[in-house]
Amino acid sequence: MSAAGKVIAFTGDLAMGRHPAWQAAEAAGAVVSRKVTREVHYLVAGPNAGSAEVQARAWGIPVITEQQFCELVRFQRGAIVADLDAATAGMIRHVMATGHLEAI
Repeated sequence: MSAAGKVIAFTGDLAMGRHPAWQAAEAAGAVVSRKVTREVHYLVAGPNAGSAEVQARAWGIPVITEQQFCELVRFQRGAIVADLDAATAGMIRHVMATGHLEAI
């Protein structure tokens, strides 16, 4: 599974925060959508996702967790994406190592 060339949207509460998640997605070659449309390839859903998750599921869009998203952007060519700032890369490493999505 690769993020490159995919359209990704985010919903719900993300432990890493929206801005770092967007940064990670874009650095991995994905396009970030502000809302769920039929063109979205993955919806990253945190707690309290609400109607965006319901709509994505109705359209058959894969809904993934924040940890799955971290795996998606981390394993681009076997390494953490180099374009991420240190804080975002650190958050992704923490989530991957511990599986904990609490705010860091």
